[in-house]
Amino acid sequence: MNTDLLLAQKLYEGGDDIAAQEKCLTLLDNNETASEAYLLLSQISFDREDYDTSLRYLSEAEEKNLATLKHHYLAGLNHYACNDFPKARSAFEAVLTIDPGNIDGLRNLGVISKEEIRAYRGGSDFFFRTDCIDIRNSGTSTLREEGPFIKP
Repeated sequence: MNTDLLLAQKLYEGGDDIAAQEKCLTLLDNNETASEAYLLLSQISFDREDYDTSLRYLSEAEEKNLATLKHHYLAGLNHYACNDFPKARSAFEAVLTIDPGNIDGLRNLGVISKEEIRAYRGGSDFFFRTDCIDIRNSGTSTLREEGPFIKP
């Protein structure tokens, strides 16, 4: 991995997301670093709950044929956070196209299916909580269920 990209990652992990973002922006024109730079820029925006900007970076990576499994995965999380379940489903399906055995992608499709069913039925007093997003556990983000529970 490029040393500038490693520096950006360390800055981000150390809590200096502004410096990490600035460093990543300088790496977008380099074919060796652009894919990871777009991914980190998107992750930074996602953490700020700036989903439009996060998706814009992911879209730019896709347009330049730089998108990897991680880009599609993060796109799915962004769309899920925006309650755009059809686009989230499509992004996680793209993950499974790349890696058919991706357990997190499969699990997230299941979570999305539950949300779609709940929305179709108009909600209920008993449902599974799916609003927890665990970002830093294994280097990839996952949606996790913490329910069932009763709506207040």
